[in-house]
Amino acid sequence: MSSQRKSAFNVGQGVDAIVEQVFPFGVFVRLTDGTQAYIRRRELSWASSFEPLEIVQEGDRVQAIIIKLPETGKHMELSHRATLADPWDKVATMYRVGSVVQGTVISIRPYGAFVEILPGVDGLVPLDQLATWKVERPEDVVWVEDTVEAVITRIDAKQRNVRLSVRKRSLQIAKAAKALEKWKRLQARHEPEIQDDTQARALDEHIRDRLVLNGKILVVDDREDVAIPLVNWLIGLGCQAENTGDLTTTRARLKTEQYAAMLLDIDLSGEDGLDLLKDGQEDLAETAIAVMSTPEWLAERVLDIEALRVVAVISKPLDLTEIREFLQAVNSGKPLVPWRATESSATSDQQAPFETFASAIKRGGSLTEQLQSGLEHLVKASKADAALLFHKSSTSAAISVLAQAGDAMIHREALYGLEQSPVGDVIEEDQTVFENQVPARAERKFQKLLGLLPFGSCIGVPVRMQEDTHHGLFLFAKTQNAFHPYRVRDALATAISLSAALERDLLTRHVQQVNTLVLHGQMAAGMGHDIYNALSGIEMRLRNLQNDCNALQINHSEVVNISGFANIKAEAEALTGATSELRTTIGLFQQMMRPGQGGLVDVNTVLGRSAALMRSTARRSRVKIQIERFSDLPAAAGNPAALQQVFLNLMLNAIQHVSSIKAEDGMLMVGTTFDTSSQRPVQIRFTDNGPGIHKVLWERIFALGFSTRPKGSGLGLYFARNLVESLGGTIRVERSVVPFETTFLISLPAAKLE
Repeated sequence: MSSQRKSAFNVGQGVDAIVEQVFPFGVFVRLTDGTQAYIRRRELSWASSFEPLEIVQEGDRVQAIIIKLPETGKHMELSHRATLADPWDKVATMYRVGSVVQGTVISIRPYGAFVEILPGVDGLVPLDQLATWKVERPEDVVWVEDTVEAVITRIDAKQRNVRLSVRKRSLQIAKAAKALEKWKRLQARHEPEIQDDTQARALDEHIRDRLVLNGKILVVDDREDVAIPLVNWLIGLGCQAENTGDLTTTRARLKTEQYAAMLLDIDLSGEDGLDLLKDGQEDLAETAIAVMSTPEWLAERVLDIEALRVVAVISKPLDLTEIREFLQAVNSGKPLVPWRATESSATSDQQAPFETFASAIKRGGSLTEQLQSGLEHLVKASKADAALLFHKSSTSAAISVLAQAGDAMIHREALYGLEQSPVGDVIEEDQTVFENQVPARAERKFQKLLGLLPFGSCIGVPVRMQEDTHHGLFLFAKTQNAFHPYRVRDALATAISLSAALERDLLTRHVQQVNTLVLHGQMAAGMGHDIYNALSGIEMRLRNLQNDCNALQINHSEVVNISGFANIKAEAEALTGATSELRTTIGLFQQMMRPGQGGLVDVNTVLGRSAALMRSTARRSRVKIQIERFSDLPAAAGNPAALQQVFLNLMLNAIQHVSSIKAEDGMLMVGTTFDTSSQRPVQIRFTDNGPGIHKVLWERIFALGFSTRPKGSGLGLYFARNLVESLGGTIRVERSVVPFETTFLISLPAAKLE
């Protein structure tokens, strides 16, 4: 490039550009005079975790600032981020010490975890503020991508420093729970008639989810029986709220008042609520808008709603949870995404390589083919030069290459001694390795691995199988600074898929070693019948032994002092419980083998029966079960016995997780709802206040044999998913805030009544 061309531009100069090519690492653009330039990924947005396609598309016109003039053979570098408002400028006005924020864990350090609370704004949760108990390592509580809630303990916007405390948020919730219990006791003494599940939960939510918005909320609804209770509920949450009933009054109010949020009914008497948005954009420039109406009317107005600045759509009858989520999003200060009836294509495009690989895993094929497919997809998505899957023998401890992709040549004689390299750290210590400056900064650490192949950047992640790690996945690039930290997530995602392929192969080999008779349903059912008979005899003898112990204790009290008597009684009780659990497991296997039985299921009835069966277990674990039933819930299609097994599994799973961290104040909330917008409208949510589930495990917890508990069998959720799918439904983790709560969602089709 000539010196004349160079002198035409200056660092700091603003320019307009057209996007020509979008890559995961950055964007190539062309200026209006034809000059080519480049915008690095980190210069596209203040956010820490995103894909460039989420920001720009080919053909888009963008504004940018020149940050580096062109050098020989290189493009001029621009920053689009520099044209955007600095998010730290908002921090002082949006937050204060004591504010409760929700964010995503973006990195973990030995001294704590960094949580992004706004795009480009993150705060540190120190190690001693991650939990109410002593934490040795941050990853014992949170993982990258987990959602957490915390209290702001320090703000210094000038120094770009925010300190957070999950511990204080935990203590707040515990204090609120005790206040709620005290209130319930007082009301039970004086006004027992208000002890209703719905009201009790409403108060619980009121205490826990108080919102303090920087501004008022305007409710626009001409039905006073809706507007007045809604405004009162908002005021009870700690918000400033008021209502209007027609567009004329609303327009006048907007001329004199500024609102942080608006809840707008679009079906007003004789008026179209959307007209307010069409002609009042200036007055509503700083207002987050949610529209309300019946599902049918909303469906008719989808295109109109998408064309306006609407961020949420809420159907009537109103779900207060949806309104609370809308207000929490406003309160978070994060940019609000315009509401769309369908997902953007950019997201699906980015997920396509991994979805293709997941489909390949489902199709099967040889293990070699599946592993090769996974590595090839990862190399393509990450722009790496090579990907290797290492395996360490559990007997000889020798490290070998199980699969590889890319064009790099490896020196296999260098495999000897890799246990003293980052490969050994990843496999043995279950560590994640991310290094972008090899060998300049880390040659000594990577010396033995560099003998295997030359590279300038690398990522290494463990591939876990059940509770053990014998494999490590590594990405290599010849140049330095080749990988964005975002690629660690891609490697972890691929590692989980590779793990699924390895475990599937292991399970297949185990099954092949088992007598082929167990693969035949009738023979397995007959064997189950024989085992049932044997177990029944054992169980009856154990119960008789328990009865004899009780009789001895009553009639001969001195027996209690005999050495070993208490142990015998305790062992008899434990064996009885183990026998009962074994019988349940066999029943689940048989249930999965036999064809699903059609019929109608009263979900509310099955839920009540399941809760009754689990209350004693919950009581022993100091966990309270609270049920909310949707009164007009239609019947679901399916098998009542199978559905009850699912409910029992989820309840037991929740109770065990809650009791693992709570000696008291444990809670399991189960509620049914009917979502007319869903193909599976009968929905059941199980929400517990346990430690939460790390986001990267949301799918893996349903795998056969996988458990997050040290002594867990890994069967419960596996059975639950199989049974739910046999009923035509789905089950998934809907939400989890570490370390406060988890919600599982079951969605079932409604029965077709003739």
